Amino acid sequence: KISDFSQEAHNQLFYLYKHINRIAIIVILYVLYLTLNIFSLENINSGISIYNNLFKITSLSTIISILILLIVGLLLFLNSVNIIGYNFIDSIHYSYKEYILLILFNLLGLLLFPVVNDIISLFVIIELQSYSLYLITSIYRESNNATKAGLMYFLLGGLASILILLGSAILYYVTGMTSLDYIFTL
Repeated sequence: KISDFSQEAHNQLFYLYKHINRIAIIVILYVLYLTLNIFSLENINSGISIYNNLFKITSLSTIISILILLIVGLLLFLNSVNIIGYNFIDSIHYSYKEYILLILFNLLGLLLFPVVNDIISLFVIIELQSYSLYLITSIYRESNNATKAGLMYFLLGGLASILILLGSAILYYVTGMTSLDYIFTL
């Protein structure tokens, strides 16, 4: 009867994963609603700076954010229902329930990327998005190719991070500023 217990536990985890996926879709819809409410602001064309000019919300960045939210929401919706004849949830093992959380962290980096207005926050956002992609690349632990790809991606990402930091340091050394608006004006 151990196999019956493990099958029942597997089914419970499978339904838990489906609920986590649905909660993620609800979170994305709520963020989409909040993003659409930004259009009601009056000075959105010139841009609204927040957090001491670290982020600048413009109409273009809002449109890009809406597009990103729609694409990720559609991706999660197609993964939770069997519309196209292939259900992604059935094809993965129940221990990969962190997949949705990694997608949400990647979505956070994608949403902050168009509104960034500072070199330091740009680097932090790129790293936030990169770390979730490293983990998504190597999520299938049983596959040697996935592990190798995740490790190679991590090493090349580390090299790219060093180059980004070096370029940012040179830009700061030359201009003495980290704000992208002021650097563009200079």
